[in-house]
Formats: sequence, structure tokens, C-alpha cells
Amino acid sequence: AVRDLLTSEGERAAVAAGQRPANPTLSEDAVKVDCVVNTIGFPLVGGPAGSMEGGRNADIAKEILSSLNVPYVVAAPLLIQDVASWRDQGIGGLQGIVLYALPELDGAVDAVPLGGLLKNTGEIELLPDRADRLAMRLRRWVQLRRKNRRERRVAVVLYGYPPGLGAAG
Repeated sequence: AVRDLLTSEGERAAVAAGQRPANPTLSEDAVKVDCVVNTIGFPLVGGPAGSMEGGRNADIAKEILSSLNVPYVVAAPLLIQDVASWRDQGIGGLQGIVLYALPELDGAVDAVPLGGLLKNTGEIELLPDRADRLAMRLRRWVQLRRKNRRERRVAVVLYGYPPGLGAAG
């Protein structure tokens, strides 16, 4: 399995410190990764068939992401709307759920659409500027993780609705 070929500095350190049991199926040739990027648009564990039963593989996905302890990013093409409507109107409601909400439930910290359907052919078009954006964001996630914690700056935005006292958050 792919999981058996991935590890991270954090996972190796946690195993060495006795904080986490070793993965018994982890290959000796496992590659140390700084991020995990899912480009297929389906849950991390289970694929399209597994996605029909919500939460069935959630514990497995949680174990993988917890042990690796690296950012998990979804970078998939839009498969519900075409590129032209995306450019004209932004990402639509159902497409937003598939691209943003569901991956967040799976543990994703970021989602980057890489392209989408061509209106007349139904073929998937990869947009080079989106691939560049993905590369930039991955670089920044890795840089943030490598920064000393005292140097990190985080903003929290609260939505105050309905308006009035005590409604924020």
C-alpha cells in the first residue's frame, strides 16, 4: 500500500521516542515526506467506492495523518462544473462541498483546484497557473512548519452572525 512507502521526520522521531508504535508494514525504503497531496478528489482512504459510506475509513485516515503529522492538501480538478463557469462565477455550491468541505472532514488543511472540465468536450484541463499556485502553497506550508514556533503568526477570523453582542464564533 502507498502508506507503507511514506513516512516523515515527525513519525520517525515519535517512534524513536516511544510516543508512537512503529508501523509494522512500513517499508525500509519509505520516503520521508513534508506534505501529502491528494489529486484524485476522493477521500484519503477508500477511493470512490469507500466514499459512499461516510466515516467507514475515517479512523484509518486519521491514523495515517496523525502518524505522519504533515499537512494534507487536496489538489483536484473540478469535476462538477466546467472551467468557464468557474472563471465566470467562482466555484459553485456542490463543487465547493466536494472540493472544500469533504476534504476538510478528511483532515485536509488546504484545497487547490487544479483545473476542470472543458465545456464542449468534457475533458479535464490542467491549468498551469493552478499547478504553480499549488507548488507555492506547498512550499509555504513546509516553510511554516519549519519555522520556530515563536516566529509563527496566525490570524483567527470569527464570523459574527447574527449581528449583535455575543454572536461572534
